[in-house]
Amino acid sequence: MPRESTDPENVSILIDGKRFDYWEDITLKLMMDNFSTAEFKMPFEPDRIEFRKIFRPFSFKPLTVLIDDEPLFTGTLVGVEPERTAEESSATISGYSLPAVIQECTAHGSSVPHSWEKIGLRAVTESILAPFKLSVAMMGDEGAKFERLALKEGKKIYEFLVELAQQRGMVISNTKGGDLLYWRSVEPGNPIARIAEDVQALVNISAKFNAQEYYSEVTGFTPASRRKPGTQHTEPNPWLRDTLRPLSFHLDDIDKGDVVQATKAKLGRVFANMAAYSVENIPTWRDPNGKLWTPNTTLKLLAPSAMCYHESELIIRNVTLNQSSKKWTSSLDLILPGAFSGKIPQHVPWEEEAIKPDYFDMDYLLSGQTF
Repeated sequence: MPRESTDPENVSILIDGKRFDYWEDITLKLMMDNFSTAEFKMPFEPDRIEFRKIFRPFSFKPLTVLIDDEPLFTGTLVGVEPERTAEESSATISGYSLPAVIQECTAHGSSVPHSWEKIGLRAVTESILAPFKLSVAMMGDEGAKFERLALKEGKKIYEFLVELAQQRGMVISNTKGGDLLYWRSVEPGNPIARIAEDVQALVNISAKFNAQEYYSEVTGFTPASRRKPGTQHTEPNPWLRDTLRPLSFHLDDIDKGDVVQATKAKLGRVFANMAAYSVENIPTWRDPNGKLWTPNTTLKLLAPSAMCYHESELIIRNVTLNQSSKKWTSSLDLILPGAFSGKIPQHVPWEEEAIKPDYFDMDYLLSGQTF
């Protein structure tokens, strides 16, 4: 690794445009399929009027974290927790990326009714986000237009957009500059690092398996209308052949030709939720190439003690950067390739053998029919 654990990064914090140099215990979480967050602790001087203005609760002031004078996090201050102890007066400050407000809010009433026809993913998002003065970034093809869309009053914007993104095989995150970001999962083949438990002995590696979120097949349904009949498509899970655990879901705003893609994307997300690896206590914020650890990249992991029995290329879903007591560490959350692209993994870390292609094809012929 290029940096020692005691080497500080050149990190700066701006609140409402004012630079603060006296902070400690910062945690930045950068996510592939969610919005970034930041939290840190700093001294609080209640006798100073400027401090009382900056840290006033419910002010939602701009919050920016820079590294090497370039934005790493652009967001909103949402949490202020002052504390007085015998030693000091301090405040714990937290914030989230600018577009994270849509996780808490509904569409603005000025745009009622929230309905569209023949509209693409980017256009409908820009329409909803316009009152919030938020911009949209798109990495990759957004896919076909939606025939009809309706955002019901009372439904959070984020829930609505996530459903649309999933139907197009995309995930939602944010850019470093605070735009809402749609992007596709990176393809394996260009790992940025290799981590093995016998080499990086001080790194903690663990795995979590969620059997209750694991299914033997996924079926997507579209309802019938006066103009066309309903359709369905079943996508089998070739890694779970001996147990019946079906999952079905409705696709209300999708064309018949997109049912297969949407169902495969749903099955891919089964693999995102049922198995996760964590690599913690990495003594640097940077990968072996000297770049900051970044979500939606891949690395190779070998960790028999965490049931990763053979070297496996996994996607970095989340990156957590920590600084505490002059120690700079990072943690990585890893998932299987294909989790957000609808591609079934041909290998999984805890199995000795890969899927046999003829096995997979036979399952598809028997169970993966489109009606």
